[in-house]
Amino acid sequence: MISTADLESRRQNPLDIPELLDHLIGFVHDVTHDTWSTKARRDILSCSLVARSWAAAAQSYLFCEPHFTCDNIEEIYRFRNVQSEFCNALLRSPHLTRYVRSLLMVLHPDFEAVNEKLGSIRFSNLDEISLKVPSNTPKNWAAFPTAQLQGIVGLATLRRLFVKIEQEERWMAIAPLFPHFSSSTQHLYLDCDNWARAKDPEIQSLVDRRPRIQLESLYLAMSDDAQNMHPNFLYPFDIAQLRSLRTYQLDIDWNSLPQETKLALQKIDLCVMTDKGPDLSFCENLENLRLHVNNARTITGAVATLESLGASRSTLENT
Repeated sequence: MISTADLESRRQNPLDIPELLDHLIGFVHDVTHDTWSTKARRDILSCSLVARSWAAAAQSYLFCEPHFTCDNIEEIYRFRNVQSEFCNALLRSPHLTRYVRSLLMVLHPDFEAVNEKLGSIRFSNLDEISLKVPSNTPKNWAAFPTAQLQGIVGLATLRRLFVKIEQEERWMAIAPLFPHFSSSTQHLYLDCDNWARAKDPEIQSLVDRRPRIQLESLYLAMSDDAQNMHPNFLYPFDIAQLRSLRTYQLDIDWNSLPQETKLALQKIDLCVMTDKGPDLSFCENLENLRLHVNNARTITGAVATLESLGASRSTLENT
C-alpha cells in the first residue's frame, strides 16, 4: 500500500509541467516582444535560472530570434560582437541550434568572419533569414558565395527571406547569393529604393542559371516608377502563383503582371499613388484588399479602385 509520504514525493510540482512552463515563459515573451530589448531578454534569462526544468523552455525563446537593433553604424558593430558570442555559444552547445528560427546576417567586409562562423553551424529548424547591407558597405564589394554562405541561405527549412539594402548602389553586395537561395522560400520582403531599376549586366548574367522559386507572398518596400522596373529584378523568384502582394511607395504596372498572377492573387495591400488608382477588376479571386492613402488627392484614386471591383466585391477591407 502506497503511503501518503510516497504520494507526496511522486506528486509533480505544477511549475515543472512542460506545457505550463512553456505557457508561462511564452507569456513573459509576448508581454515584452514588441520591445525585444536587453531587459526583455534578461527577464527570459531569469526564468531559465529558476530551476533546471525551466532552462529548456526559456532557451527556446532566448535563441529563437537572436536579433538586436541595427538602425545605425554604431549599433551594427555592436551587433557584430553579440553575433560572434552567439555563434560561440552555439558551437559550445550544438543542441541549442534546434531553437533558432530566425537569423540576421549583415553583409559587409567587417562581418565576413562572423558570417563564416554562422555558416559553419548546422541549423535544423531555421525558418527565416534577414540579409542587411548597411550604407557604409563599399560599392564594389560583394558577398563571396562561400560554401558556408551558400549552405545557410539555401537551407531546405527556410520559408521567409528579408532583404534590406540601405543604398541602391550596394545591391551587388548580395547579388552573388541569388543563385543559392533556398527553393523552399515562400515569402519575400524586399526593401531597397530603386532596386527595380538595376540594369547592370551582372543581373542578366545571373538569369536562367536555375529554376525560378515560386513565391506565395511578396512585400516590396521601395520607391520607384513602373517604367523603370527591370524585367528580371525579382530573379530568382517567380510570382506566377503569388497569393499575397504588399507594396509601399511603389507604382506597379498592373497590366504587366502575368495572367496567372492576376488569377492567383487573394490579398493585396498597397498605397494609392495617384488620383486614378489601379484597376483591379482582373483579380477574380481577390478576398482581401487594403488601401492606404496619403492625402486628399489619392482618396479619389482609392474610390476608383474600389469601384473597379464592382458592387459584388464591396465587402473588401479598405483603410
